[in-house]
Amino acid sequence: MHLDVTPAVRLITGEEKTSFIFHSKPSDPSEPKQTLYANPFGFGEWFNGLTRADEIFGLYFEKSSLDYDRMRLEVLAKSDADPVPPQMPVYRKSRAVISLQLIKRWRNLAYDRRHPRLRMPSSVLLAYYVAYNANQTRTLAEELIHQVECIIVALEQAEHAGRTVHEVNPKCEEDVLTDRWPANLAEQRVFIDELRAFAVQLYRLQKGLPLHEMQSVLEDLFGERPARDAVRKCTDRHVNDNRAGKGFHILRSGSIPALGSAAVPSSAQATPRSSPWGD
Repeated sequence: MHLDVTPAVRLITGEEKTSFIFHSKPSDPSEPKQTLYANPFGFGEWFNGLTRADEIFGLYFEKSSLDYDRMRLEVLAKSDADPVPPQMPVYRKSRAVISLQLIKRWRNLAYDRRHPRLRMPSSVLLAYYVAYNANQTRTLAEELIHQVECIIVALEQAEHAGRTVHEVNPKCEEDVLTDRWPANLAEQRVFIDELRAFAVQLYRLQKGLPLHEMQSVLEDLFGERPARDAVRKCTDRHVNDNRAGKGFHILRSGSIPALGSAAVPSSAQATPRSSPWGD
């Protein structure tokens, strides 16, 4: 994880903590210097209000998540690592928040592998769509598929109108969430195509796959380590189903908490797509 810090000037008018922030890129003289409106505090409050955790969902996933956390702590205790502030455990998060983490993990890998020269869709834009369409489902699998489909619909509606998508911070209309991505229709279409391929794989997982195929799909979507941990957990919990010939349904069976906990695992290789200038 990393923390972005930028100077800001609070404004008296508007929603609480609306501010000016400043964009400058000395390494690129062609990049214009800008003073921009922003209210990340207001956006965060709005997001949290729409993605409240579901108690029944939390209880269902709590044991598996705690098991995973204990295993991870044992690994970290043996490694040379610096502790970070405690993060919210997966079982206290809503289905929408876990889905957002998984979508961001998938996005990082997809662009790193296939579009390393393109700017990625911003995390705040993905968070906006997820919050706007949050928790209208019963399971994590349904929520993840629902969120991916909603993002596709939003982008394709803009494309059909011959424009790039335009979204703003609900707590500060001057704070445009799409000011840097997409730069054009081609960039937007790349993400739509990636999302459609993502949805196809999620439907395959939901329908049910043999164990080796399931692991292969999960590795392609979320990386080797999270997939391996999720499959191991699934195997441990459903060995009786395997003996009975029922197969594994990774997104239906409840094994997704291990994957959700590892959406961006501490042991995973960081995606090297950041700079001091927000690139």
